[in-house]
Amino acid sequence: MDRDLIGRRAVWAALCLAVALVYSGVLDAPFVYDDKVEVAGNRALRLFAHLDGDALSLLLAGRGDVGGLDDVIDGWRGILSYNTARPLLITSYAIDFQRGGLDPRPYHITNLLVHGAAVGAALALVHALAGLARRPLPTAALGGLVGLWALHPMATEAVAYTTGRSEALCGAFSFMALAAWAGALQAEREGRSGLWGRGLGTLCFALAVGSKEPGVMVFPVMLWMELLFREGRPVRAWSYLPHLAAALGAVALRLSATGALLPVEVPRPLGVQLTTSAEVLLRYLQLWALPVGQTLFHDQPDVDPASVRGIGAWAGLLLLLAAGAWAGRRRPLVAWGLGAALLFLLPSTSVVMLKEHMAEHRAYVTGLYLLVAAWGLLPEARAQRLRGLLVAVLVVLSAATWGRNRVWASEALLWREATAARPGSDEAWYGLGDALRFAKDCTGAVPAYEKTLELNPGYLDAYTNLGICRAQLGDAAAARAAWRRALQERPSYCKAHANLGSLAYQLQEWEEAEVELRSALAYCPENAVAHWLLGNLYYGPRRDRERALRHYEELVRLHPQFDHTPKAKERILELTW
Repeated sequence: MDRDLIGRRAVWAALCLAVALVYSGVLDAPFVYDDKVEVAGNRALRLFAHLDGDALSLLLAGRGDVGGLDDVIDGWRGILSYNTARPLLITSYAIDFQRGGLDPRPYHITNLLVHGAAVGAALALVHALAGLARRPLPTAALGGLVGLWALHPMATEAVAYTTGRSEALCGAFSFMALAAWAGALQAEREGRSGLWGRGLGTLCFALAVGSKEPGVMVFPVMLWMELLFREGRPVRAWSYLPHLAAALGAVALRLSATGALLPVEVPRPLGVQLTTSAEVLLRYLQLWALPVGQTLFHDQPDVDPASVRGIGAWAGLLLLLAAGAWAGRRRPLVAWGLGAALLFLLPSTSVVMLKEHMAEHRAYVTGLYLLVAAWGLLPEARAQRLRGLLVAVLVVLSAATWGRNRVWASEALLWREATAARPGSDEAWYGLGDALRFAKDCTGAVPAYEKTLELNPGYLDAYTNLGICRAQLGDAAAARAAWRRALQERPSYCKAHANLGSLAYQLQEWEEAEVELRSALAYCPENAVAHWLLGNLYYGPRRDRERALRHYEELVRLHPQFDHTPKAKERILELTW
């Protein structure tokens, strides 16, 4: 076997071991933030729960009563229709659920494995780029360069955060696709066939697209690579036709599923969106250069293009682009690295109007491309002299990542960090309150919710959860005061009516319970709690069979997965017969 290949595999193994050690502290970390919706709250994952560990069964069936092709199709439809743009990601979650249910540990182990695969693909990509650029890179230096990315604190969110797997999985396939494409270009330069490499690159491109939407950017980055490193040979345009077809297919699938090509979570003026994105791009670059100020929740504000801040963001971005264009004129590695970094950020940081402008895991792959560009800037002779500095930086980065993982091991610590970084963010304080409440620490959650309301008196959910904590602490009067304050803000706020009714029901104040629960249904006719408690009220204290039956039947019809639905079914049978 090629000694160089053996060396690269040894470096891969060493980096994977380092990653495992650095991230060992998050294996038992809880689900946080979006994990509670995308994983813990995702009922589609339960379609694999019945299966044993047999891999063939796992691949062939999605339901326990599989009896034919229709059942297989129905089972997979539930998995894949949850998010048509990320079928591989959702399937990976479903497999983890089959292994451990809602125990976070299997999910974190999978995240580490995915990051390890991405490290191997990154080694292959950088090695192939070194050949294309005619700039040999010793195995140790190759490991050091990729290690800077793999062990950098900015990779933490894509590895420690279960939902961040989308970026790591997409990144692993993207690196594989680009490494295969670079190998094909090198083979064609040497007079050999590059068909195998182009075919593998196309397959990995499709897998990247199936992991997350930014995978589509592999297509233009491949073309950018061929344009920069072709050395006078014609571009083989035919080889990009499958990529174009896949990209158009992804567009058509999204349009059919959502009716819109680009998501609009929060509508904004285009100028504000682009200016804010310019600032976020600069912020990502700063965090990769100097990881200071990291947080789960940046709460990046909108930036007016006419403001001093907006002008500064555009000036900084244009200066950076100009510097990159100048530096990349005769350094294809620099041009390719900067172009790839920018292209992979465009799906999340450009015209797409997401609720959160900035999330660190979105810049996961960007770091590797920036390091490639930085390597391209260094003269070869000077690069050889920096080995000692490289080792020192790797040690510092590993220690910093270990420290970040200690924060990720606790949801409350994550939100305390967010409030320290953004003390004026009502969302950060609300997140801290919820984290403490879920940890059964309402004593600590109450001040966080109160701070949220101090910053934003109209934050209705903060009133809701403040009232819940007050009630759990035994202060019914304060709980009612919080919910009634929410109703002053919005009289139709059905959560407050439902909570007031629930509390009155618990205190056996039947008249108030009936009034508030009926008010909740007047504004939200599908409220499960209100139907359940009114059914109980009419079943028991009020002794109204017809009304009890009506509310139980509505609960069963509207909420078949509600916790109390089985009991409601029992009472329907009792009241009917």
